[in-house]
Amino acid sequence: MMPLVGKVQRVLLVADLEDWVLGELARQLARRLPATVCVTSMVSHAPGFARSYRAEQRRHDLVHFLSPWDFFEWAPYTRLPCVVTLWHMIDWQPFDAHAGRIDMLLVGSRQWRERLAEHLPPGTPVDRMPYGLDTDRFRRDADARPRFLAESGLPADTTVIGFTGSAWSDEFARKGLERLWDCAEAIAARGLARFVVRLAGRGWRTELVPARLRAHVHVDGFIPSEDLPRFYSSLDLYLCPSRAEGVPYPVLESMSCEAVVLSTPVGVVPELLVNAVNGFMLEHERLVGDFLTAFDRLRGDPARCREIGAAARQAVIGRFDWQRAVDLSPCERAYAEARARFDRRPRADRARFAIGGSVGLLLRPARVRLRLGARLATLRSGGGESRR
Repeated sequence: MMPLVGKVQRVLLVADLEDWVLGELARQLARRLPATVCVTSMVSHAPGFARSYRAEQRRHDLVHFLSPWDFFEWAPYTRLPCVVTLWHMIDWQPFDAHAGRIDMLLVGSRQWRERLAEHLPPGTPVDRMPYGLDTDRFRRDADARPRFLAESGLPADTTVIGFTGSAWSDEFARKGLERLWDCAEAIAARGLARFVVRLAGRGWRTELVPARLRAHVHVDGFIPSEDLPRFYSSLDLYLCPSRAEGVPYPVLESMSCEAVVLSTPVGVVPELLVNAVNGFMLEHERLVGDFLTAFDRLRGDPARCREIGAAARQAVIGRFDWQRAVDLSPCERAYAEARARFDRRPRADRARFAIGGSVGLLLRPARVRLRLGARLATLRSGGGESRR
């Protein structure tokens, strides 16, 4: 491993996807961390990652996994100090199994710091991860809503409700998709307002939408990062019915684009959203009722929507704007603390990490082939199910 000189560190950032939230976060951190921190970004889902990861570890002092799931996958092949950002956790078993290997943990909200208490090994340091948003890019486009309605053949008085999330991210009902459908059905059943739900995210197809609601749902599917501000600007309301989120970024992005957010108290939402001032809080146990109450208050009152949207944008600028508000010193402290904690580990542990990381990466392709072979054999014999 390369020695540290003063505050100079060589940090390897690992994100999951280049064109999604963590890819953008990696780019922003690489751009905005002080010059004393040399950053290299890698994408774990990119072809050839295993080979490149092995080579890059030789040139860096520590690795920062921006996704805990990447950490679970790659911890056995890592020989460096580990910083891990926890977004959210539903199934704690993988975390509990690997937590002893974490040298520094970063979380996005007070909520997740509290939830971690019973899962962290004694002495594991935790700090707040600075999240940011480019609010100069995520800003309201006044033409986006009328353009969307015109292109979709929808009347001008249609209420546009947004939701983003991949089609397969509702594990353990985390995203609350059934709540999204319940809210849409509750509006449709009353027949008092025209509305459409814009559904964005990887993997969505019309067939995945309940048949009874397809007339009220516009499936956008994956939206490239550069088009997201236009998407959020087309919305009157953004609905976040989740049971667990780390931030969530779509709430920040839609607020920055002045859509009115209706969200459960997940992640940073309780710290940011002031009910009926810059958005509306939906309590988990009465979500549909809270949603309908807010919907009725806002329907037919564009001036009120504009007022709340403007307040929402200012709230995001005040807390999450990369240029104006975000303090990256927690990241610098996290890197220094992770390296110091790694160096305080017993020498046998550090040697085991170094040897295991190097040998593990050499053997990993063979292990992957064995797992795939076993999986194919199971499927051919009629056992198990293929996941689409």
